[in-house]
Amino acid sequence: MLTARDNNPAGKPSESADAWDPRADGSELLKHLGGLALQAEANLWTSSALFGAAEGVLLLALFSVIAASYSAVSVGYSATIFMRWWEWAIAISGMMFSVAWFGVSWLLLNRRRNWISKAMELQTQTGIPNRFAPWGAKSARILPEVALFIIAWLPFPLMWFFLLGGLASAG
Repeated sequence: MLTARDNNPAGKPSESADAWDPRADGSELLKHLGGLALQAEANLWTSSALFGAAEGVLLLALFSVIAASYSAVSVGYSATIFMRWWEWAIAISGMMFSVAWFGVSWLLLNRRRNWISKAMELQTQTGIPNRFAPWGAKSARILPEVALFIIAWLPFPLMWFFLLGGLASAG
C-alpha cells in the first residue's frame, strides 16, 4: 500500500505537490491505482454474485409459498391471509433487492471508472507509451460496460414487476 512513509523513508518533511515528479514517483502510484481499479471490479462481480444468489433464494421461497397456497386451494381450503402476506412480502423484497443491486453495482462501476481515469492520466504524465500501458482508450469506454450491466441486471426487476402484477390480479 502506498503511504507517506514509503515516499519519505528518512523522515524528512514531506514535499509539496509542486515538487512531486510523475516520472520519478508515478510508477508506484500507477501500480496502486491499477490495484484499486481491479479490486473495484472484483467487488462488482462478487456483489453481483451475492445479489443474484439472494434473488434466486427469494424466487424459490416465493414459488414454494405459491405452491403451498395452490395445494391448499386444490384440497378445498382457501389461501389464508398469512400466505398472501408472505407472497407479497417476498415479491416486494425481491424488487427491493433488485433496486439495491442496481445502486451498489452503479457505485462500484463509477469507482472503477474513477480509478481507471486517474491511472490513465498518470500514465500519460509518466510517459508510458499507450502500447505498453495497462489502461487504454478501450478501458475508458462506458457504453459496452453499461450495456453489459443492464443486460445482466434488467431481467430481475422485470421479473419481480410481473410477479407483483400477477399477485395483484390474483388476489
